[in-house]
Amino acid sequence: MALPRFFVHSSSEAPFSVGATVTPCLASQDMHHLSRVMRIRVGEEMELVLRDSWNVYRVVVESLTDDTLTAKVEEEMLLPRRPYMLSLVFGLSKGGKNDSIVRQAVEIGADRLMPALFERTVTKLDEKKASARRARLQSIAQSAAQQSHRISVPEVYMPGTLTDLEDEFSEVDHLFVLWEESEPIPLSKAIEEHVSGSDGNVMFVIGPEGGISSDEIEYLKRFGAIVCSLGATILRVDTANAVALGVAVDTLTRIELRNEGNRS
Repeated sequence: MALPRFFVHSSSEAPFSVGATVTPCLASQDMHHLSRVMRIRVGEEMELVLRDSWNVYRVVVESLTDDTLTAKVEEEMLLPRRPYMLSLVFGLSKGGKNDSIVRQAVEIGADRLMPALFERTVTKLDEKKASARRARLQSIAQSAAQQSHRISVPEVYMPGTLTDLEDEFSEVDHLFVLWEESEPIPLSKAIEEHVSGSDGNVMFVIGPEGGISSDEIEYLKRFGAIVCSLGATILRVDTANAVALGVAVDTLTRIELRNEGNRS
């Protein structure tokens, strides 16, 4: 059974090192979850991920109150890191769909999440609402990262238009757009044809409930976007985001395994 994992800031008592006793700084909601929901006890083990450095440590709980955790560092865990970054631009939706999109995307493997306002986006946000929406989605991303044992917390961007993301589009190594009106080029085939190695920044753009307009497709093609499909059926936006990332992770993993076999 996997140990519970939490993201922490540096210790207030001692630096993280094997054998040290530390008092890590956890968010209040994490302390509540740790002590009141999971009911962790003295002597039990857990994993702590140190923010910024993103090093992972296995620790044993020495004391726990409602607002303070003290633990002994047993091991610094050397975990494999993926050679590529997955970025997801998704159309901002109504209701709780955004929560589901972010939660599932983090669990599957997205590293950056960029909620976007497309031409056909129904949701309208002023600056205050946009900031509040980002804060909520970032909190969901952290919870999902802890639950799925990620070694870092994916960043959620402030909701904005496609032109607000122009710098990101210019810097990615591979840009794929899922469009229901495209020729039926499967996403997996498009990745296989255009990604020779699994390193670099791979970005996916998935529109809102109303779809992506042809003008927006032409705009994205200026940055070298490859337009492809998830199949003949029309998927809900939350389903489309999860399926696209699942296909991407599987395909990129197969490319990496194939490359490793060629190097050996």
